[in-house]
Amino acid sequence: SNEYGSSPDLSNFLANNQRQALMNMGVVDVYPFISPDKDHIQEYLNTPPAGIDPTLWRQAQNDNPDPEKFIPVPLLGFGEVRWRYNCQVEETRRHQAFLDQIADGISNLKSQNEESRLKILEYKHKVVDLEHRILKLMVKQQITRNIGVSLQPEEEVLRSQLDSIQSRLNSPQLSGKLTEMLTQIRLHKQEASQQDPDAYNMTLQMQQEIKQFLAMQQSGIKSLMDIMQGDMEDMKKVEAELNKSLKQKN
Repeated sequence: SNEYGSSPDLSNFLANNQRQALMNMGVVDVYPFISPDKDHIQEYLNTPPAGIDPTLWRQAQNDNPDPEKFIPVPLLGFGEVRWRYNCQVEETRRHQAFLDQIADGISNLKSQNEESRLKILEYKHKVVDLEHRILKLMVKQQITRNIGVSLQPEEEVLRSQLDSIQSRLNSPQLSGKLTEMLTQIRLHKQEASQQDPDAYNMTLQMQQEIKQFLAMQQSGIKSLMDIMQGDMEDMKKVEAELNKSLKQKN
């Protein structure tokens, strides 16, 4: 085997004074390993190697990505070219393996993120369900507490507002307005059929959209009326329970 000293002095010392001891340890020879100084490097760069065009040699120096660490080295013969090609293939393989590892990591992170998102969504639904249950319990508890107690002023105001809304929903004026709008649409459709074809006409799609909108509005009003009527019935039950409790106390 070969060993390299850190300087010529150490190499000379080992080669001259300790040769027998080195041979006993199996050391065949000792060589100094010295980094070239700037003058040696500059001389190397100024002298193109045999068989290398000076222009290509200068271009290689200009393309050096880090002149402080690297120097151009000529590749002569197919053996060196093949060695360089194999090195590049191996380096490319390592880069690709690292990129594949990163891609796998990103894929795992995406999966974990999706699982976390689904869990958060599930927890949100549970929180909403718990909020609804708590609200129902609070309502029941409040109703139990208020048994035998007369309505508060703000509750009387709310009841009056609910009665007013129900009265307006049940009023014939609202139904009359809806009937009037439907009549106007029919008249407009009849007039449009009698007008000049080049004149402005409401398309069938527009008519369907208006009808659909009115139907949705009427359905919404009906749903609101049902809700209000249900609320009024609940209010009447609460009021009856309160009056009954007051009579029992008296």
